[in-house]
Amino acid sequence: MAILNPTSTSNQTSQPTSDPLFVENRDSYVNDLEAAARLTSTKTSNSENDTLSKYQNAQIVDLNGEYVDERSINKSKSVGLLSRSVPGVPDGAELALTSPAKINFIDVNGNKQGKDLRVRILVPSKYLTGLTSAISDQGGIIFPYTPNISYEVTADYGSLNPMHSNFSISFYQRSKIGNITITGKFTVQNENDARKYMATKKLLHALTRMRSGGAKTGDPDSGAPPPVCRLYGYGDMVFENVPVAIGSFRIELPDSYDYMTYNFGSEIYSVPTVSTFAITCVPMFSRDEMQGFSVNSYLSGNTKSQGFV
Repeated sequence: MAILNPTSTSNQTSQPTSDPLFVENRDSYVNDLEAAARLTSTKTSNSENDTLSKYQNAQIVDLNGEYVDERSINKSKSVGLLSRSVPGVPDGAELALTSPAKINFIDVNGNKQGKDLRVRILVPSKYLTGLTSAISDQGGIIFPYTPNISYEVTADYGSLNPMHSNFSISFYQRSKIGNITITGKFTVQNENDARKYMATKKLLHALTRMRSGGAKTGDPDSGAPPPVCRLYGYGDMVFENVPVAIGSFRIELPDSYDYMTYNFGSEIYSVPTVSTFAITCVPMFSRDEMQGFSVNSYLSGNTKSQGFV
């Protein structure tokens, strides 16, 4: 930028001279004057006017493609993610409208499978009400991401230790299936996810407690133990209709992720964007189910829908 150096500090108007101002760089000064002249004389082009007119006349649409009346929008509340539908703007220049996600299950040959192979725990319908109604449509707890699952199957043997013998004599006692531990992540990206997260948390608390209260609370099942649920996951040959009770669960609320705050009726709550649930399931086969088991039926696949792991 050129630096001006006035010839006088007097308040009186000086007489014009052939060169009233001295500049350190005359070429820079001339370029600055020309740039200022162009800036003040610039007018909006026809193309710019056309684009501006399109946006001024544009309508607001939501993600479902429905038009929204701007006058009906309450500015004090969130109205969701909105975009403008601008006539004449080509595809790709506007926000793409998204549809609800659909889950497709595909086998190794690329064929679609109609069965839901996700890991899930189905619970009695009486437990899906009130605070847990957000997951009533899915029948219980569904792990949105592939969880880590571990369990142990053992055959117990006793032993006899004869006197003056180099070996023990082992004999079979029983077989059993140990607890099934499921550890998976849950994420929260919107209010619907937050409601499902809180409903899952409340449901786990309810599934580990006996019914109580009697006539005082009007619970007809008072005194009943925690319910038997059904574990599914990965198809008939892995976990199919396995009877389980929730023995314990652990929820991690990490300090390394953001928390999102939502209103639930008159209550305000915060949930982590990423957290981990660890659930311990106790197999609960009834006496009738145990009597209906045979190794031959198990190996032939006739018991694959009866919950035998």
